[in-house]
Amino acid sequence: MDLLSPCTWLGMLSCLWASAAEPTRSRENFDQDWRFSRYGLQADGSRIAEPGAAKRLFSATASTEERFGGSREHPAADAIDGDPSTRWCASDGKPEQWLLVDLGTPRQVGAISVNWDITDAWKKTELPYKHVVDVSADGKSWKTLADYSQAVPQGNPVTIKLDGAPQVRQLRIRTTGIGGSQWASIREISLFDAVGQAIPNAARTDTA
Repeated sequence: MDLLSPCTWLGMLSCLWASAAEPTRSRENFDQDWRFSRYGLQADGSRIAEPGAAKRLFSATASTEERFGGSREHPAADAIDGDPSTRWCASDGKPEQWLLVDLGTPRQVGAISVNWDITDAWKKTELPYKHVVDVSADGKSWKTLADYSQAVPQGNPVTIKLDGAPQVRQLRIRTTGIGGSQWASIREISLFDAVGQAIPNAARTDTA
């Protein structure tokens, strides 16, 4: 059996003393000091914008939201974030769902475009969603713009023109039937003014 020399023992003791003298690092403190721990996607699925980032002018609510964590976080706000790679999705496959967009103040709207989420398994040309589109200037009195509860349109996205470009404060999309194994899901809702220009859902905040 080989014996360790005195020099080897002294070296091992030196390493132990050096390790004991090193300060303990806290992962928790590290995260608390970094901005990404406070802004962006939060643990509950909500988002907190960076200071100086674009401020959203519209808000969205829904009958239900898919909130199962990770890649299955699809809140209503994702349907109006300007990013077609994100989407709102209902929390189950029940056919009667709704998504409501509040513009914050009445705006003149000439057209609405709804980009639905469609799974690869759906091979038909018509949409798998039977739905109704309503608008309101005050959130109390509603007017139906399009009723696809019986015959669904062909193609996607679906664009609906508003005669006379009326004042709109709230937009509501209600699904009444869903084909296949789809869950109610919308990738993006886009609004256009009386001359066809996109109505942006963002305004730069004052960074001064």
